[in-house]
Amino acid sequence: MIWFEWVSIWEYGLGGVVDGPPITMTFAPTGDLFIGNNVSLTRLNINYTFDRIGPSEGLPYNQITSLHYSNYTPRYPLPMSPPSDLPHSSLGGTLFVGSQKGWSLFDVVKSEFIGYFYGPRWHPGEEVLGIAAAGFNMSVVLTDKGFAIIRPEDWTLEKKALHYQNMLKRHTREPGLVSDCPLQDYVPSSCNPVPTDNDGLWTSWLVGAEAFRYIVTQNESARLNAMKLYRGMKFLVDVTGISGLPA
Repeated sequence: MIWFEWVSIWEYGLGGVVDGPPITMTFAPTGDLFIGNNVSLTRLNINYTFDRIGPSEGLPYNQITSLHYSNYTPRYPLPMSPPSDLPHSSLGGTLFVGSQKGWSLFDVVKSEFIGYFYGPRWHPGEEVLGIAAAGFNMSVVLTDKGFAIIRPEDWTLEKKALHYQNMLKRHTREPGLVSDCPLQDYVPSSCNPVPTDNDGLWTSWLVGAEAFRYIVTQNESARLNAMKLYRGMKFLVDVTGISGLPA
């Protein structure tokens, strides 16, 4: 044994410099040891002093499940730099902190959290069982419901617009209305458009967007889609029988 340290076990009234029994640990090249537990993140510095990193220090969520050190700070979710630029690198690098509800990024040099990721936008399930940086620009996250590969991509505005344009197809129902499209477990193929009181608002926005797209690109599909959506808007007005009152 080369080192022993007391930890806190609150149910037994035992107190120590670490808030709870260690769940996961990892070293940084600086020599600092990071210790994750169910209460907070603890940093054992190379000079044998301790830093407690809890909610008041910016920890998004405790119940830490995994830790991983990387030399680099990923480019997400910060504004993406030109492809020729390298991501940020420092002597301390970045600590990936997995928890029972998502994961976060901790800047080892600045000793501050710089990002928190949780929910279906970032990964399936809730609890992060393991996390690792795959190279300088990609992360792999293992959860209780599967895994996610997260990486930034450089898109033109045209490519981004086309992505959402294709997505809107599944939200459009007859006679030309943009509607809610609930999903089962976030599976796009399970989308089934349903009417809501917001159909007129969303459809009107898309009518205008398609009109602008046609003016700029002269794309015939934009014109045809604008006309279809316009007919949907007209239906909402005609069905009430009251001029100026859409359904």
